Amino acid sequence: MKPDIVAKLAEELSEPISSERQVVYIMVELRKLIELNGDGANYSALKFHCDWIAHPILQGQPAQEIVRLFDQYQRVMDEAAQGKQQHTPDMSFMAQLGPTLTMTNFRNQLNTYLRSQGLDPSIPNDNGNWANFLTYYATVIEDCPLRCVSQGLKYTDEVVLKVIDVTPENSTVAGGFRLTIEWRWVSKITGTVSENQQAY
Repeated sequence: MKPDIVAKLAEELSEPISSERQVVYIMVELRKLIELNGDGANYSALKFHCDWIAHPILQGQPAQEIVRLFDQYQRVMDEAAQGKQQHTPDMSFMAQLGPTLTMTNFRNQLNTYLRSQGLDPSIPNDNGNWANFLTYYATVIEDCPLRCVSQGLKYTDEVVLKVIDVTPENSTVAGGFRLTIEWRWVSKITGTVSENQQAY
């Protein structure tokens, strides 16, 4: 079974990425391979992004952990807006939230996993390929919220990713960016919509 999955992935990865269908197929096959190899614990970010592409709503532990990070971020913003901060806020959570926002963990683990399986790592290795891949990936997962149903989240309990702008491949853009995605969530305290945009 595993050799068949690897062979299918090798064939798909040899083609230029040009559709949502391809990205869904690659991520679903990678998810199968991760499960068969028992690699989920070592590639948690990659597994999470494989799961996200196949579900309309994610409420499992990895999704909850990400939403908890946004909850901490929103707490800092709400307290600052209300003038409640008496001291410098604890921003240590950004060490985890930052790589989530930029999808760095996803990119790095995809690169490592493809290499470990003897597969072509050119998607995560090349900025243009990565932006192209993310364009299709993001259009599949946009409007598929991350929800945290755990108790104790006071500031936000749902995060949504949206594609904001896609520049045609042959266009010249300042900084070389082709894709802008946006993380969006709502403060449960003030009702304010917060956004974080990332360019690729």
